[in-house]
Amino acid sequence: MATIKSLLLAAGFVALAISATACRTKSAQCSDVIETYNALGEEMRKGIGDGTDPAAIEKAADAIDDKAKAFLAVDISEAALKSARDGLADTVGKHTRLLREMAGAVRDSTDAKKSDAAMKTIDGARSQFDAIATAIGSHKQSIITVCNATPK
Repeated sequence: MATIKSLLLAAGFVALAISATACRTKSAQCSDVIETYNALGEEMRKGIGDGTDPAAIEKAADAIDDKAKAFLAVDISEAALKSARDGLADTVGKHTRLLREMAGAVRDSTDAKKSDAAMKTIDGARSQFDAIATAIGSHKQSIITVCNATPK
């Protein structure tokens, strides 16, 4: 009899824990998204130095990826917020892939046989970074819009 009561009590705690997780308020979800984005944004603002050290560029990409993982790990049930967060995370992923591509081009730029192609890659990266910055701003605005919207 005590075993049955213990099992029922344990099942009740599990159900309560599951419902508490699923019922997080939109405000709490927004706070978590904003908090983890701020850490991600801070990492991105650190930059890559003068852009001539491939190891520094790769280190920056790794650090940004680590913050992006925490950003993506935020538990979100609000569909619009999840969509905006995922769009921003995808764009940040494009940014870090481009950083790694640029690091390789910087490395190749010291090789006479590869330097022309490397410089074209670096020049092309500049315009892509501009487009990524614009997309990041758009996704950030989406998050703000979702978080500021009042329920109907």
